[in-house]
Amino acid sequence: MVKGTIRILNILTILLVLGTILVAAFNIYVFANPNTAINPYPPPAAPPPLALLTDNPATTTVASLEITQTPQPTRTFTNTSLPTVTPTSTATPTSVNTPFIIILPTHTPAPTMPGVVNTDSPYPFVVMPGSPASMSYGILQPDVGCKWLGVGGNVVDLQGAPILGLRIQLFGYLRGRLMEKMSISGTIKRYGEAGYEIMMDDHPMDSYHTVWIQLFNQAGGELSDKVYFNTSDVCEKNLIIINFKQVR
Repeated sequence: MVKGTIRILNILTILLVLGTILVAAFNIYVFANPNTAINPYPPPAAPPPLALLTDNPATTTVASLEITQTPQPTRTFTNTSLPTVTPTSTATPTSVNTPFIIILPTHTPAPTMPGVVNTDSPYPFVVMPGSPASMSYGILQPDVGCKWLGVGGNVVDLQGAPILGLRIQLFGYLRGRLMEKMSISGTIKRYGEAGYEIMMDDHPMDSYHTVWIQLFNQAGGELSDKVYFNTSDVCEKNLIIINFKQVR
């Protein structure tokens, strides 16, 4: 009887060793060939490149810009104050569906003032004069009002025509929370034909140079420098306007 028990244990030990070898071989094969049909968790397929079109090709540019610059600027902005756009009208909007286009001043401010176009930038896009600027989101969306915090704007080319399909990435930290969001130029028309918008939170809060946005092409190449901006905890400044313009 003891010999029979030992024989059974030997058989079970052999089966266990064989099973371990088979499992290890399976894992090695799947690791070396992740797209094999026997892999129960194959890697996701890469998304196709974005390509937004417009009905008026004569006046709208489809994004197909490439950037070859590799250096990453390390300078930081030390602005102590940002221009604000404070609404002076007390009229109540009659309809939330009325088109509303944000138009910032087109004059070039003095070199010591915030918002000056940085012509020394190695990138083909820079922030337009007057940006960043803050205003109340309730002017654009009265039904949302103060229950919002974010950034929006427009992207134009050398002639001032809209450029569709560029990626606007938001990075940084807001009150200790990681911020990593994206929008596409041309998806939010209330800022212009190539408008974009990124919601950061459902209520205003203040921050100082802890978040920034940056412009990218469809291939992921950088088209602008990092644009740091501040946020406020008051409703009249819960929307930050940042417009981009091509300079080369």
